[in-house]
Amino acid sequence: MHLRERGILEPLKQYIASGRPYLGICIGMQVLFQSSQENPDVAGLGIIPADIGEFDHSSKAVPHMGWNAAEPVEQADASDRLVDPNAHYYFVHSFRATYDPANAPASLGITCNIVALLCI
Repeated sequence: MHLRERGILEPLKQYIASGRPYLGICIGMQVLFQSSQENPDVAGLGIIPADIGEFDHSSKAVPHMGWNAAEPVEQADASDRLVDPNAHYYFVHSFRATYDPANAPASLGITCNIVALLCI
């Protein structure tokens, strides 16, 4: 069932617009974008003006599974940093948001699996 049909689309958009923390994992992150190849007939919230695409199966194993480093998009004091550049994070995914500096305010970190990807 879709967010609109359940009556939670507008409350979700209002919550995100309020500036309160929102952690979107998997589909929770994808819904922030305009669309996703995982379900192309359903529009996302469009909060991040970009699309989610599928990894190219011809050049690497999909789903991508493994440990990757992540780099903070903005340099912050160590106490404020949510992405530790010295740590590794475990990824399991077949879809990706390609990093675009124009969308940098919407991201905290990037990782690299052939192309730079938004990870947080």
